Amino acid sequence: MDKIDLKIVQNGGPNCGWDAPDHKDFLRIRTKYKNGSVTLAFLNDMRRAVPNEDEIGVREHVRSH
Repeated sequence: MDKIDLKIVQNGGPNCGWDAPDHKDFLRIRTKYKNGSVTLAFLNDMRRAVPNEDEIGVREHVRSH
């Protein structure tokens, strides 16, 4: 259990460094695109839902999941 807790902390907490509302939007949009690759449509939806996060941040967040 301690190893799991440490891994969560190392990844930025339960939301991987994002605040809860932005992470919730990320999960909603990722599910909409069936958790697939990062497409232009996915990035456009993310840009509208989470305007404070840039493309690099979104791609890093995808990799952390």
